[in-house]
Amino acid sequence: LTLETYKRVLRVVDDVKARLSDWRPRDNIDIHNFFWISLGALDEEEYDPTVWLETTSSKKRLEHPDWAVGRALVSATAAKDGSDWYRAMREVKPLDIVIHLVDGKFAGTSVASAAVRVVPAADVPKDTDRDYYYVPLTDFAPLDSELDVADFITEYEDDIRQELDDRPTGYPFILYAGGGPRERIQLAQGHYLCEVTPTLIDALQDFLDISLTDFEPGATGTDEAQTTTMWLIATAGGHMKDRFIEEGTARIGWEELGDLSQYDSREEMHDFAELSSQDSLGCFNFANAIHPGDIVLSKTYQDRIDAIGIVTSGYEYDASPGESWPQVIGVDWLIRDEIAVPAGEKRLPIKTVTEFSGRPKMKRLILEALERTKGSRKPAQPPAPPATAYTLDHAMEGVFMAREEVERILRSLTVKKNVILQGPPGVGKTFIAKRLAYCLIGAKDDSRVSMVQFHQSYAYEDFIQGYRPREDGGFKLQNGVFYEFCRRAEQDPEQPYVFIIDEINRGNLSKIFGELMMLIEPDKRGPKFSINLTYSDRTGKHAKFHVPENVHLIGMMNTADRSLAMVDYALRRRFQFVDLTPKFDSSSFHEFLEERGAAPGLISKIVDRLGALNKQIEVDTKNLGWGFQIGHSFFCPNGVTPDDQWYRDVVEHEIQPLLKEYWFDRLKQVEEETSKLLA
Repeated sequence: LTLETYKRVLRVVDDVKARLSDWRPRDNIDIHNFFWISLGALDEEEYDPTVWLETTSSKKRLEHPDWAVGRALVSATAAKDGSDWYRAMREVKPLDIVIHLVDGKFAGTSVASAAVRVVPAADVPKDTDRDYYYVPLTDFAPLDSELDVADFITEYEDDIRQELDDRPTGYPFILYAGGGPRERIQLAQGHYLCEVTPTLIDALQDFLDISLTDFEPGATGTDEAQTTTMWLIATAGGHMKDRFIEEGTARIGWEELGDLSQYDSREEMHDFAELSSQDSLGCFNFANAIHPGDIVLSKTYQDRIDAIGIVTSGYEYDASPGESWPQVIGVDWLIRDEIAVPAGEKRLPIKTVTEFSGRPKMKRLILEALERTKGSRKPAQPPAPPATAYTLDHAMEGVFMAREEVERILRSLTVKKNVILQGPPGVGKTFIAKRLAYCLIGAKDDSRVSMVQFHQSYAYEDFIQGYRPREDGGFKLQNGVFYEFCRRAEQDPEQPYVFIIDEINRGNLSKIFGELMMLIEPDKRGPKFSINLTYSDRTGKHAKFHVPENVHLIGMMNTADRSLAMVDYALRRRFQFVDLTPKFDSSSFHEFLEERGAAPGLISKIVDRLGALNKQIEVDTKNLGWGFQIGHSFFCPNGVTPDDQWYRDVVEHEIQPLLKEYWFDRLKQVEEETSKLLA
């Protein structure tokens, strides 16, 4: 937009806001995010930021990097009694300034990068039944030293008392008698966010030795400044810079820590490896706080930045033997020219990983350089969509089993943790397996469900761990799909995870599972049963492996596959087996065909003739038997209206070839049974 057009838009917005005087966040009208996004384009003389004081407690703060002090303002949308206690959150606009007061001490300042949005209770990183306000922040600048609010009150008592005479709405301080001869000033209880008056702005600038009036809106007016965080990554004297650029990564060391994603806090890292507080914070932020879309600055010396990139993928652990820089994020290095620290700004910090804040001139140079590279950027990985709730009612849609059967399988999965669905071809084993998985975890969340198919060439190295060739020669240790799935589940112990194995009896099970044959037993789960893997180096925190208690296995087995040997008895003891049978005679199958337009005569033909054929197959115990019946899935039309021609096509092109395989030495019987189906 041109500036003139933008001004006209703002006038319309003012009119709309006036008409929506009864607006509430739960009405899902998100006006702010739409119309304030270009505020940085306004002329400086028109920029009039509001200054806010956030009063919070470290004990009550949500333990999540994106909800931390300086990263966001967060509060419930309403008090427990339903009152609109946190309405000030709706007034915050982009480029407003926030002063953070934590545990009674001033902690730093930041800038709002967008207007408020509402986070549903299900997505709040705590157990709550209330929706939350969320205002993202950027440019967090911690104070050089913590200053106590009590000292501020003492020093500026007269100014505060004079303002309290007018009792401004939402003022951060109150007068409290407390039984003394004179009312004393203290923080107002319950005011999470307060607008700072001009008098308090002057007092706070003086007390904190900061400037709140020289903020330059144009300096952070690009998309990057509004939505991303900048990070400084040291390159160990410069010798890692070329590797970063060649690989499209940024790396740090501390290989003694192993996979950083296994730690719940920086304190846990500190205790394990005796790191300094700065190093433990850097490692924890590298794994948890750097996100796709953030800006990464490569730093070799303290007086310049030597490369700039955009994060394209989150943290991964490189377990290659001998790798001394195993902590990795993906980065698209867009700029490889040096940018010197402007005169008058502080030198860059020495730390390996640092959130880059303050330094407005330096930031402006970085953002201007990035603006020129927009056409050549790799897309960052998009955030995963929120999971959709999934119940037993959802699972039963299109499933021809009785509700009690499905409930029984879910109970087996919960208690035994390992279940194999076995049955003839076409009984819907894969169809029901996915639904069982979603129902068990309570959401249609593919991040907690994984699926593989076994075959004769599938091996331990594919499933658990093994050495794989490197592009530059040699070999590297690479984790298999089940190993990675278990590590992911281990980081989320309160949620169930489901691993599905199709054609489980097609692989060499002893070869594929190896020592995990013991670990998948329901009473052998958890860290206390950890063992060394075949390829583990038997040193460090990842030398041992275990299957987490929240991992559930669903196997699928086709009982009509002649090429398969009998299932290993060791595996049988560790799984509960569930028989799935053809459901031609179920009422839900009838209703399914009716809903798709099948005529009553056609439905009767399918039910009667396939039922008769399955009886013939079942009584032929010498050659076939129960496990070779024809499943109902062959007659579940996909995108077509079921009619006589559709039925004939299924019989001639799907059922008859299967019968020829069953009765390969009795082709006359195949012709007779086919004729009965088509009569």
